[in-house]
Parts: sequence; structure tokens; C-alpha cells
Amino acid sequence: EGSWFIIDGKPWIVTAVGIWEKDVDEAVEEISSFIEQHGERPLFMVVLVVLGIYPDVGFLNEVKERIDSLYPGQVEWVRGDELILAVKEAAKNLSVSIEEPKEGYLYIFDEKIAKIPSERAIIIGKVTIKVRVSGNVSRIEFYIDDELKSVDSRYPYEWIWDERVFGKHVIKVIAYDGTGNRSQDKTDVIIFNFGR
Repeated sequence: EGSWFIIDGKPWIVTAVGIWEKDVDEAVEEISSFIEQHGERPLFMVVLVVLGIYPDVGFLNEVKERIDSLYPGQVEWVRGDELILAVKEAAKNLSVSIEEPKEGYLYIFDEKIAKIPSERAIIIGKVTIKVRVSGNVSRIEFYIDDELKSVDSRYPYEWIWDERVFGKHVIKVIAYDGTGNRSQDKTDVIIFNFGR
């Protein structure tokens, strides 16, 4: 299944595909099989290709060309040391920010309508709280006035706030990684929602 990481707000799945002692057709089939198993997910895949002790560069280039033609823009080919550095950097730089609702905008029934002269977002009806994350995120917690409302552990991280509520409130989100690190963001809003 591989390991999941969130880097620059995009989901990446990292896997090692062993293609040594295979011909080109077998190698392409093995990598294609993995991609097809995850094809329903909107993601970029990092395929760490294990070639064995004595890699055949011509073989690798032919496999790469065929996979890139089948799945243009979907696969990144990296060396193992580069991958380790990227994952370490992502884990070190855990961060989260609230993307929606955005300060200074009017929202009506979950639609951003217009920019307004206000330091807060003004919301009428329900709204989807969306966040941008980086780092190795394991889960996002969503709070209203410090009351936990929802926990999301799958990308894209979001929660629909739809309940009977009026006036000034604080939206807060906290991101956690697998080692206990955390990052948070919050925003003040004014909301008028008569509920479902």
C-alpha cells in the first residue's frame, strides 16, 4: 500500500517497486498494476524503483518512457536518497492553514460570493471549512470555540459546518503528524445559520 505524505498540500503515496530480474514488459506491467490499484485517488505517485546492485540504465529509461506515456504527469521517478530527504523535510515542516472560509469574504450557503470590508468572514447558512497542509499529516481536528467538532484523517481535509448557530465564533484547526508534532490555525467569523 505504501506510505502517505502531504507535501505542499498534495497527497503523495510512496512505494518501492522491485523490477530487477524482469524484462521491460514485466516491469511495466508491475508498475502499471500498482498505479491502477490507486487510480481512483487524486494523487501524485512517487515510485522508488529498485533495480538491484547493477542497474541497467537503458532498461530503466525504456520502462520510464513507457510508463510516462501511459500515465503522463502522474508518476515521479526519484532516487532513494532524494526521497528520504524529501520525506524528512516534509515531516519537519508540519503546518496547517485555513483556506476557507477566508477573512474578508461573504459566504452564502457554502458559496464565496464577494470580498467585503470586514476583518472576518461573514457566513449565511452552512460552510465547508477547508485547510491547506504540509508535512506528514496523520489527522486534522476541527474546533468551534474550542469545542471539537470533527476529525479527518484523509485528504482532502475538510468539514461541513452546518448547525443552528448565530453571531461571532472562532474556527480552529489542529494538524498532527505521526510523531506527536502539531500545528494550528484559527480564524474569527460571523455566522447566521438556522440549521438543517
